[in-house]
Amino acid sequence: MCAGAKPASWGRCYWWSGASRLSSPHLGVTRQSISFERGGLTCNPDADSWVAEYLAWWIDQETGLPIPERAGILRHFIPVSEKVVWADRPEGLMQQMKLPQDLPPAADPPRPISVTFIPAKVFDNPPLLRVNPEYPAWLLSLPLLERERLLGGNWKIRPAAGLYFRREWCSVADQAPADLDVVHSAYSHSATLRLYQEEPFRIRA
Repeated sequence: MCAGAKPASWGRCYWWSGASRLSSPHLGVTRQSISFERGGLTCNPDADSWVAEYLAWWIDQETGLPIPERAGILRHFIPVSEKVVWADRPEGLMQQMKLPQDLPPAADPPRPISVTFIPAKVFDNPPLLRVNPEYPAWLLSLPLLERERLLGGNWKIRPAAGLYFRREWCSVADQAPADLDVVHSAYSHSATLRLYQEEPFRIRA
């Protein structure tokens, strides 16, 4: 997983010297990996998460898909005035780094943090496919939004009109059937308060 990491005896957990630990109860789900100098983490794409902004350099902002030629490239960052400043090499950040006032004279100054991003899909996980060969079919059966995120690795896709219900799925009747005895109305609360007040989603049957 990462250099120097030792798997725990119960699995799904890794230890480093100095008692550092990284664990995940969801190992086995298709994830994409963010690697740090002494550790790493995995996650699924989420356009509204802080991770999406954090990984922007590695992601095509038009398609939402990882840029293949940038996968695994190491970058460096430091926080400056509550913002993250990035550079290709750590030397480009040293002048902007604020050193602690109480830094001992003989101590080495803090270094910029290095990080890289390694995109991966379910087919990059052979052990999972051996244990659960039906998993790709399960991902293919998901609705478009979740399928693009979890199977396609899309970091920019968001809920939008037509991604859940398409107008062509429903036919429009010119008038109600003559033998219609009961009318039911249902309202969808799965929208913002403003949208719900102005135009609720109604089903009549």
